[in-house]
Amino acid sequence: MTYIVGMADNRADKTRYLAADWGWRDRIQAAGLGAFFRPSQLEAAGMTRDQLPALIRSGKVERIGRGLYRLADAEPTENYSLAMACARVPNSVICLLSALRVHGVGTQAPAEVWLAIPHKARRPRLRELRLRIVRFSGPAWTFGVQETQFEGVRARITS
Repeated sequence: MTYIVGMADNRADKTRYLAADWGWRDRIQAAGLGAFFRPSQLEAAGMTRDQLPALIRSGKVERIGRGLYRLADAEPTENYSLAMACARVPNSVICLLSALRVHGVGTQAPAEVWLAIPHKARRPRLRELRLRIVRFSGPAWTFGVQETQFEGVRARITS
């Protein structure tokens, strides 16, 4: 075990040696987290944000972007970008061209993920993903919206 010079034994960084002993995969699945998650969701899995760097160092978790992480052994599917967008913008609805692709209408895959957000919400910025943002208000925000999952990430989509 290595110690940081000048630190007491009880304050030394020992998390890199504990990553395999946590049962981290079981905790994440029991908390209902999917392939993508945010650090704030780790609390539901009984883990702390301080354990996240050890999981990254051990190669079990990858950092996708600011505030977004992915399980390293999760296989990407055709809805990979939708899952990433829904994990990063949880209060959103997949709509228009992206919803049509999911429902199997049409033949063209959109180059952007179409997301609806509340009309007064701040526009999300994701460098790693192209988003087309539309604003819904009133009945459009709830009418015809279904709950679903993409790669274990909860999502809302227009029907």
